[in-house]
Amino acid sequence: MSASANTQMQLMVVNYEQYHGSPFDRGRADAYYGRAKNPHKYPNGPFKVPCFPLFDAIEISAYNAGYDSQTEFKDWGTELVDEQVATGCIFI
Repeated sequence: MSASANTQMQLMVVNYEQYHGSPFDRGRADAYYGRAKNPHKYPNGPFKVPCFPLFDAIEISAYNAGYDSQTEFKDWGTELVDEQVATGCIFI
């Protein structure tokens, strides 16, 4: 990739809101815990109901950016996993 193409790609980076429970944050958490993509957000913080599935293209983009940018992953070893951690979202 040429230097100018690399510069152009860097300029295309979007800064997503990364508050705890945001779509970006939830994407990173799902990737970290090895969960499948399930675009959602917790506007009141993680696991504080309600949990909202995402339909807005910008929020889904933020979720996917968080999911795809995660570089560290949970080593589960032999731990038991509860349902909330396993699914990432409990819809009521």
